Amino acid sequence: MACSLPIVATDAQGLPDTLADGQDSGGLMVREDRPDEAAHALKRLKDDLHLRENLGRAAHKRIEENFSLAAVAAALDCLLTRR
Repeated sequence: MACSLPIVATDAQGLPDTLADGQDSGGLMVREDRPDEAAHALKRLKDDLHLRENLGRAAHKRIEENFSLAAVAAALDCLLTRR
């Protein structure tokens, strides 16, 4: 995601948080017990340059806004200065 690449993630514990806003978060979510869905999602990405580019941009944006050093430092500062 930090490299502007889209992801395909399963709905296994913790992973849905990564794509909290669905495709606007930069990837495709599939059910963990459905390998056919994962294969279909990968095929969609392979076959659709526009989708790959849009999801890649969204993925990078999500990482920068929520998980970059600056974002994590700001969240930590907010936590530590709360009274």
